[in-house]
Amino acid sequence: MYANKVPDRWEFAHQIERRQPALAILARALPLADASDLATLPESFPATRFVQLLGPWCEGEQRTGRVLDGYERVFWHRWSSWWTTAYPSVSPNSFLSPSTEKPRERTLLVDSVHTETIRTLSDSLAAEGWRVICRRRWQGESVDAALWEGRQLCGAEAAALARFKRLVACDVPLITLLDFPRPETVAAATMLGATSVFGKPYERDELLATLDAAALVPSARDEILFHAA
Repeated sequence: MYANKVPDRWEFAHQIERRQPALAILARALPLADASDLATLPESFPATRFVQLLGPWCEGEQRTGRVLDGYERVFWHRWSSWWTTAYPSVSPNSFLSPSTEKPRERTLLVDSVHTETIRTLSDSLAAEGWRVICRRRWQGESVDAALWEGRQLCGAEAAALARFKRLVACDVPLITLLDFPRPETVAAATMLGATSVFGKPYERDELLATLDAAALVPSARDEILFHAA
Protein backbone atom coordinates (compact mmCIF):
# COMPACT_ATOMS: atom_id res chain seq x y z
CA MET A 1 0.00 0.00 0.00
CA TYR A 2 1.12 3.58 -0.55
CA ALA A 3 -0.03 6.72 1.24
CA ASN A 4 -0.92 10.29 0.41
CA LYS A 5 -1.21 12.98 3.07
CA VAL A 6 -3.95 15.48 2.24
CA PRO A 7 -3.66 18.69 4.31
CA ASP A 8 -6.88 20.29 3.06
CA ARG A 9 -10.30 18.86 3.99
CA TRP A 10 -11.88 19.84 0.67
CA GLU A 11 -9.01 18.23 -1.22
CA PHE A 12 -9.46 15.15 0.99
CA ALA A 13 -13.07 14.84 -0.15
CA HIS A 14 -12.14 15.57 -3.78
CA GLN A 15 -9.41 12.93 -3.84
CA ILE A 16 -11.74 10.32 -2.36
CA GLU A 17 -14.30 11.08 -5.07
CA ARG A 18 -11.69 10.96 -7.81
CA ARG A 19 -9.47 8.06 -6.68
CA GLN A 20 -11.71 5.99 -4.37
CA PRO A 21 -8.80 4.73 -2.25
CA ALA A 22 -8.80 1.52 -0.27
CA LEU A 23 -8.58 3.36 3.05
CA ALA A 24 -9.27 6.94 4.18
CA ILE A 25 -8.04 8.05 7.61
CA LEU A 26 -9.41 11.13 9.37
CA ALA A 27 -7.56 12.35 12.47
CA ARG A 28 -9.14 14.89 14.80
CA ALA A 29 -6.25 17.25 15.50
CA LEU A 30 -8.23 19.45 17.91
CA PRO A 31 -11.23 18.67 20.16
CA LEU A 32 -13.46 21.30 18.56
CA ALA A 33 -12.35 20.82 14.94
CA ASP A 34 -15.50 20.64 12.84
CA ALA A 35 -15.39 17.81 10.30
CA SER A 36 -19.14 17.46 9.76
CA ASP A 37 -18.77 18.25 6.06
CA LEU A 38 -16.93 14.92 5.69
CA ALA A 39 -19.70 12.90 7.32
CA THR A 40 -21.43 11.92 4.07
CA LEU A 41 -18.35 10.38 2.44
CA PRO A 42 -18.79 6.78 3.71
CA GLU A 43 -22.32 6.58 2.32
CA SER A 44 -21.28 8.12 -1.00
CA PHE A 45 -18.22 5.89 -1.48
CA PRO A 46 -18.94 2.47 0.06
CA ALA A 47 -15.90 0.85 -1.59
CA THR A 48 -13.56 2.94 0.58
CA ARG A 49 -12.91 2.02 4.20
CA PHE A 50 -13.23 5.11 6.42
CA VAL A 51 -11.46 5.30 9.77
CA GLN A 52 -11.48 8.11 12.32
CA LEU A 53 -8.36 8.13 14.47
CA LEU A 54 -9.38 9.43 17.88
CA GLY A 55 -7.24 11.28 20.39
CA PRO A 56 -7.71 11.21 24.19
CA TRP A 57 -10.17 14.12 24.09
CA CYS A 58 -12.64 11.92 22.23
CA GLU A 59 -13.00 9.72 25.31
CA GLY A 60 -15.64 12.23 26.35
CA GLU A 61 -17.59 12.39 23.11
CA GLN A 62 -20.67 13.94 24.69
CA ARG A 63 -18.56 16.91 25.75
CA THR A 64 -16.24 17.34 22.76
CA GLY A 65 -18.38 16.13 19.85
CA ARG A 66 -19.41 12.74 18.53
CA VAL A 67 -17.52 10.58 16.07
CA LEU A 68 -18.73 10.87 12.48
CA ASP A 69 -21.25 8.26 11.39
CA GLY A 70 -19.91 5.65 9.00
CA TYR A 71 -16.32 5.91 10.24
CA GLU A 72 -14.65 3.12 12.19
CA ARG A 73 -13.61 4.36 15.64
CA VAL A 74 -9.95 3.73 16.43
CA PHE A 75 -8.40 5.33 19.51
CA TRP A 76 -4.79 6.41 19.23
CA HIS A 77 -3.61 3.91 21.87
CA ARG A 78 -5.18 1.04 19.89
CA TRP A 79 -3.89 2.15 16.50
CA SER A 80 -1.03 -0.36 16.18
CA SER A 81 -3.09 -3.36 17.24
CA TRP A 82 -6.01 -2.33 14.99
CA TRP A 83 -3.71 -1.87 12.01
CA THR A 84 -1.86 -5.15 12.58
CA THR A 85 -5.18 -6.98 12.51
CA ALA A 86 -6.56 -5.11 9.49
CA TYR A 87 -3.36 -4.92 7.39
CA PRO A 88 -0.85 -7.44 8.77
CA SER A 89 1.57 -7.12 5.83
CA VAL A 90 1.98 -3.33 6.09
CA SER A 91 3.67 -1.21 8.77
CA PRO A 92 1.15 0.67 10.96
CA ASN A 93 3.16 3.88 10.46
CA SER A 94 3.52 3.58 6.68
CA PHE A 95 1.05 6.37 6.02
CA LEU A 96 3.25 8.78 8.00
CA SER A 97 6.03 8.57 5.42
CA PRO A 98 4.32 8.88 2.03
CA SER A 99 7.42 10.14 0.23
CA THR A 100 9.14 6.76 0.51
CA GLU A 101 6.47 4.85 -1.38
CA LYS A 102 5.23 5.75 -4.83
CA PRO A 103 1.96 4.84 -6.57
CA ARG A 104 2.20 1.96 -8.98
CA GLU A 105 2.63 3.23 -12.52
CA ARG A 106 -0.23 2.13 -14.74
CA THR A 107 0.10 1.26 -18.40
CA LEU A 108 -2.20 2.27 -21.25
CA LEU A 109 -1.89 0.43 -24.56
CA VAL A 110 -2.89 2.65 -27.49
CA ASP A 111 -3.74 1.57 -31.03
CA SER A 112 -3.89 4.61 -33.31
CA VAL A 113 -2.58 5.52 -36.75
CA HIS A 114 -2.15 9.11 -35.58
CA THR A 115 1.20 9.81 -33.94
CA GLU A 116 -0.16 13.06 -32.54
CA THR A 117 -2.87 11.20 -30.62
CA ILE A 118 -0.31 8.93 -28.99
CA ARG A 119 1.97 11.85 -28.15
CA THR A 120 -0.87 13.89 -26.68
CA LEU A 121 -2.06 11.02 -24.52
CA SER A 122 1.46 10.30 -23.33
CA ASP A 123 2.16 13.93 -22.42
CA SER A 124 -1.17 14.59 -20.71
CA LEU A 125 -1.38 11.35 -18.70
CA ALA A 126 2.23 11.00 -17.56
CA ALA A 127 1.76 13.30 -14.57
CA GLU A 128 -1.23 11.20 -13.47
CA GLY A 129 0.77 7.98 -13.27
CA TRP A 130 -0.07 6.56 -16.70
CA ARG A 131 2.56 5.27 -19.13
CA VAL A 132 1.42 5.10 -22.75
CA ILE A 133 2.63 2.32 -25.04
CA CYS A 134 2.00 2.32 -28.78
CA ARG A 135 0.67 -1.01 -30.05
CA ARG A 136 3.39 -1.22 -32.69
CA ARG A 137 6.03 -1.21 -29.93
CA TRP A 138 4.14 -3.41 -27.51
CA GLN A 139 5.96 -6.58 -26.48
CA GLY A 140 3.00 -8.32 -24.90
CA GLU A 141 3.55 -7.12 -21.32
CA SER A 142 0.51 -6.71 -19.09
CA VAL A 143 -1.42 -3.44 -19.29
CA ASP A 144 -4.03 -1.78 -17.09
CA ALA A 145 -6.19 -0.36 -19.89
CA ALA A 146 -6.31 -0.16 -23.67
CA LEU A 147 -7.44 2.57 -26.06
CA TRP A 148 -8.34 2.23 -29.74
CA GLU A 149 -8.88 5.19 -32.07
CA GLY A 150 -11.00 5.08 -35.20
CA ARG A 151 -13.46 7.12 -37.21
CA GLN A 152 -16.99 5.78 -37.70
CA LEU A 153 -16.31 2.08 -37.09
CA CYS A 154 -17.29 1.19 -40.62
CA GLY A 155 -16.08 -1.83 -42.60
CA ALA A 156 -12.45 -2.64 -41.87
CA GLU A 157 -12.44 -0.55 -38.71
CA ALA A 158 -14.83 -2.91 -36.96
CA ALA A 159 -12.57 -5.83 -37.78
CA ALA A 160 -9.53 -3.86 -36.57
CA LEU A 161 -11.20 -3.10 -33.23
CA ALA A 162 -12.13 -6.76 -32.81
CA ARG A 163 -8.53 -7.82 -33.50
CA PHE A 164 -7.20 -5.29 -31.00
CA LYS A 165 -9.61 -6.54 -28.35
CA ARG A 166 -8.34 -10.09 -28.87
CA LEU A 167 -4.76 -8.92 -28.30
CA VAL A 168 -5.36 -7.75 -24.74
CA ALA A 169 -6.52 -9.75 -21.73
CA CYS A 170 -10.26 -10.19 -21.46
CA ASP A 171 -10.44 -8.23 -18.19
CA VAL A 172 -8.54 -5.19 -19.51
CA PRO A 173 -10.91 -2.21 -20.00
CA LEU A 174 -11.01 -0.97 -23.59
CA ILE A 175 -11.76 2.67 -24.41
CA THR A 176 -12.69 3.62 -27.97
CA LEU A 177 -12.26 7.08 -29.54
CA LEU A 178 -14.54 7.76 -32.51
CA ASP A 179 -15.62 10.72 -34.64
CA PHE A 180 -18.97 11.89 -33.26
CA PRO A 181 -20.30 8.39 -32.51
CA ARG A 182 -24.02 7.82 -32.95
CA PRO A 183 -25.98 5.58 -30.55
CA GLU A 184 -25.83 2.69 -32.99
CA THR A 185 -22.07 3.16 -33.34
CA VAL A 186 -21.64 3.08 -29.57
CA ALA A 187 -23.71 -0.10 -29.45
CA ALA A 188 -21.57 -1.69 -32.17
CA ALA A 189 -18.34 -0.76 -30.38
CA THR A 190 -19.70 -2.21 -27.15
CA MET A 191 -20.57 -5.45 -28.92
CA LEU A 192 -16.96 -5.63 -30.11
CA GLY A 193 -15.62 -5.32 -26.57
CA ALA A 194 -15.38 -1.60 -25.84
CA THR A 195 -16.12 -0.72 -22.22
CA SER A 196 -16.29 3.04 -22.90
CA VAL A 197 -16.77 5.10 -26.06
CA PHE A 198 -15.62 8.72 -26.39
CA GLY A 199 -16.36 11.13 -29.19
CA LYS A 200 -13.63 13.35 -30.57
CA PRO A 201 -12.61 15.85 -29.45
CA TYR A 202 -12.68 14.34 -25.98
CA GLU A 203 -12.34 15.99 -22.58
CA ARG A 204 -9.01 15.07 -21.03
CA ASP A 205 -10.36 15.02 -17.45
CA GLU A 206 -13.29 12.79 -18.41
CA LEU A 207 -10.95 10.36 -20.15
CA LEU A 208 -8.62 10.34 -17.15
CA ALA A 209 -11.51 9.71 -14.75
CA THR A 210 -12.65 6.78 -16.90
CA LEU A 211 -9.14 5.34 -16.99
CA ASP A 212 -8.68 5.71 -13.24
CA ALA A 213 -12.05 4.13 -12.49
CA ALA A 214 -11.49 1.29 -14.95
CA ALA A 215 -8.07 0.49 -13.50
CA LEU A 216 -9.34 0.35 -9.91
CA VAL A 217 -9.85 -3.39 -9.76
CA PRO A 218 -9.90 -4.69 -6.15
CA SER A 219 -6.33 -6.03 -6.30
CA ALA A 220 -5.01 -2.65 -7.41
CA ARG A 221 -6.86 -0.50 -4.89
CA ASP A 222 -3.91 0.00 -2.57
CA GLU A 223 -3.97 3.70 -1.74
CA ILE A 224 -4.39 5.33 1.66
CA LEU A 225 -5.55 8.93 2.10
CA PHE A 226 -4.77 10.61 5.41
CA HIS A 227 -6.15 13.93 6.65
CA ALA A 228 -5.89 15.64 10.06
CA ALA A 229 -8.97 17.81 10.58
